This record gives sequence, C-alpha cells and structure tokens, in this order.
Amino acid sequence: EFDEFLGAGAVLGAWEDRDIGYRILCGGGHILYSPEAVVYHDHWREWAEVKTAFKNYGIGTGTAVNKYIRSGDWGSIHLIFGWLVQLGIRQMLSGLFKWRSWEKTYIGFFQLIYPWAGFIKGFKYSVERKKKVYTQKKTNRITPSQISDELVNSKNYLK
Repeated sequence: EFDEFLGAGAVLGAWEDRDIGYRILCGGGHILYSPEAVVYHDHWREWAEVKTAFKNYGIGTGTAVNKYIRSGDWGSIHLIFGWLVQLGIRQMLSGLFKWRSWEKTYIGFFQLIYPWAGFIKGFKYSVERKKKVYTQKKTNRITPSQISDELVNSKNYLK
C-alpha cells in the first residue's frame, strides 16, 4: 500500500518509491531486479524546478524516517544519516571541488536541512504503526513536549 501523504506533489514530500521498497523489505518481502524493465525520464528542468524537487526529496526523507521511528523502527535512523552524507555532504563537496558549481553546492547544503524540517513536519500527522503509513493531519501546532511524547510512545511500542 502506497502512503498517500508521500509522493511527487504530496503534502509530506517525495519519497514514495523508497518508502514502499523499505516497507516491503521490513515486512519480510523481496524486491527483484529485472534488467528488462526500462523507464525513461525527461530530466531537463529549470533551476527553480530543480530546487523544488530536491526540497521535496529532502523533506520526504525526513517525514519517512519520522513515521518509521514512530512505528517502532529505530533502525531506520540510518536512512536520514545516509541521506545527509550522500546528498548533503558529498553533493556539497563535489559542487565545491569537482564541479565548481554553486548550484550543486546549494542543493547539497539544503540537503543537510530539509530532512530535519521534514522530520519535524511529520509530527503534524498521525501514523498507522502497523502499516507504517501516515493517516491524517493531527494538529496545526507542534510543541517540543508533543515531539518528546511521540518518541517516548514509539519506544514503548517496541516492548
């Protein structure tokens, strides 16, 4: 089941393909590689569209990890750190030293911020813990105590 809150144009950012794959693997399923399957994408975008797309990817990463942790999957924290290293630090360094591109450096820099913004944004929505999907908007305002309560409740869920 796809999480309707994640995806291109969705309210919690884009990460739907990684999300469904991660949940399949966590559920004991398998993902098969098929070299015959071919997908073509038109990747040409203007700079404003590139910035928006990467913003949505970063936010989607954070919201996905948020729901995994709230579902009791503390091991998923590696996903956000992998993102920060691969799409943040590595992208920034290659922009500075390899490509000498301020655009690539800009994208990398904000990949260090957007996942955390997404992680916090995820607390505005309820999570169905067994399926690891967002269900509905909870509240318009998030307080630090609500974040703390959510994390404590997800720890108790593990027991």
